[in-house]
Amino acid sequence: MRLLPGAAAGLAELKNAGFELIVVSNQSAVARGLATPEDVSAIEDKIVALLAKKGVAIDSWYYCFHHPSAKLEKWRAICDCRKPAPGMLLRAAKERGIDLERSFLVGNMWSDILAANRAGVRAVMLATTPEKTALEASSYADEAEAWAIAETLYEAAKLIVEAEKRSVSRGTPPEVSPTVPAGQEARDRNQNRKRQATK
Repeated sequence: MRLLPGAAAGLAELKNAGFELIVVSNQSAVARGLATPEDVSAIEDKIVALLAKKGVAIDSWYYCFHHPSAKLEKWRAICDCRKPAPGMLLRAAKERGIDLERSFLVGNMWSDILAANRAGVRAVMLATTPEKTALEASSYADEAEAWAIAETLYEAAKLIVEAEKRSVSRGTPPEVSPTVPAGQEARDRNQNRKRQATK
């Protein structure tokens, strides 16, 4: 396991700007019997160790193990935590006293972006896994709105920090208007990336 280039530096930028770092992750592999909660915890521990070497710490982790058609009955449910539902974000905000209006979510799936929209959080799409986003329900991309699209986590962090600086310096509310529509144009961009990757 390794960190993507610029990931730790991007997280450090956000931390230094005063943001809390919260992970909200669908882990349906548990519901499908492909992994256990202990396996997920072991992966978390490895990520924590890798980030610690870079001087970065995640503040909290939230997981959803559910899936509507789970192999394991324990996790078979239509829940309010599996993204694109906003449950994990709302829970984190309540438990940690987070102002969602001043928060951002960075994700690589349209279900991430839609969860952010539903929670009232600005969302940055990482254009790093077009092969995964291409398999998502088109309704997610049609409904979701990304505040921005970034190539890397470091680029996303710089966009977020600069937006926050502008908001503070102007004494204005957070920039809430999305800069990038998440409809056909964005899906075409990801489809093009997938075609280029397979050439």
